[in-house]
Amino acid sequence: MLELDGLIRREGRRVTIISISRDEVLDIYPIVEALEGMAGRLACAHMGAEQLERMRRLNAALLEGVERQAAVDLARTNEEFHAVYIEQCHNLRLIDEIAKFHLLMRRFRMFGLQIPGRRQLSVKEHEAIINAFASSNEDDVERAIRYHIATARETLLKTIQALAYLPG
Repeated sequence: MLELDGLIRREGRRVTIISISRDEVLDIYPIVEALEGMAGRLACAHMGAEQLERMRRLNAALLEGVERQAAVDLARTNEEFHAVYIEQCHNLRLIDEIAKFHLLMRRFRMFGLQIPGRRQLSVKEHEAIINAFASSNEDDVERAIRYHIATARETLLKTIQALAYLPG
């Protein structure tokens, strides 16, 4: 399971914990921010009441699971939340590119959901995304999505930096 989530690597009998580097975060997150922001903007034209309700249910499940669920379960629910609007962009090439980056980000998300307070903040940011879609304002949707991803990036970078200073 940890191997599938990109947190460990097995080489024969040897298991290696995969670290997260500052450079990787700085390389990948801005791309995902731009791609998902674009997907959100395009999804505005296709987002209906059914999709908004699904996003609300998924966000409610995230909120309910903040204290009780393992990070891996929350990460899956989080991916489902993002998939709702990504699929509604109706641009198969964009969906494919985002999927490639989401695979690269899997271990970042697993780690990020372990950071104290990040789960709760993510739920609030998701609420802002839902509200932006409900208003059908493309600029607000893109801004809310980009803010959400940028906040996750900054939280992750601060944590990486703090961990670098721990006595080893």
